[in-house]
Amino acid sequence: MVLEVELEMIDEKRLEYRLKNLVFSQNLFNTWKRSKKEFFEKYIMDIFWSDDSDKDRQFEEKMTFGRDFHTLCQRIFTGIQPFTSEDQSNGLIESSQVENLRKIYRLKKKYENTYGDRVKFFPEYKMTLDNGVFVIYDLLVLIFKDLSNSELERVDIWDWKTEGKEIREMDANSKMQTVVYLYACGEGIGKNVDKGNISMHYYQPHSDNNVFVKYSEQRHREYGEYIEKTIKEIQENRVWE
Repeated sequence: MVLEVELEMIDEKRLEYRLKNLVFSQNLFNTWKRSKKEFFEKYIMDIFWSDDSDKDRQFEEKMTFGRDFHTLCQRIFTGIQPFTSEDQSNGLIESSQVENLRKIYRLKKKYENTYGDRVKFFPEYKMTLDNGVFVIYDLLVLIFKDLSNSELERVDIWDWKTEGKEIREMDANSKMQTVVYLYACGEGIGKNVDKGNISMHYYQPHSDNNVFVKYSEQRHREYGEYIEKTIKEIQENRVWE
């Protein structure tokens, strides 16, 4: 078997080091679930590839559009003007993107009007747990119980989706991203928050589609058990097929 031959090329110490130092992102978990061979090539052998096909180029264009939009959203929540009228007139920002950003801005103002100084925004927030689980949130919204901002009451997770296909509640609940993001929040910044006060929003601004996923103590236990079990499988596995 090819994988067995490749595995022989990695000495035991090197293999142990890579397994113990994996960063457990949603992409890693998805790859493990989809294909052990692909996981081995990507995360153990560090093999990445692209055939520069039309499909690859189209994917990269979509990714670039998404990255640009995320950057502009980050500016909104850090108080930086994301674009000017000159940017729009010069064609540097598409008109559709401008309208989508206005929707994001209105979302921010709604939080501020409702909670005032009790709300704090953390765009592009990175978090790594002790077990190696890693997430980057497009936006974390922290809502405190009072103006002292000493006790956290609620956490809202927002994820911007720029793809055309409509996200449905059924799809959102089954996504690996939902599992990893909610679990990480419940173990990290929302550790002392009632899990029923943690939620995740998949927002598609082009269609104003907001899919809401509510968390719970039971879900947190289930997600935690799944993630810990999967991490153990990955670290103890020696045959990727």
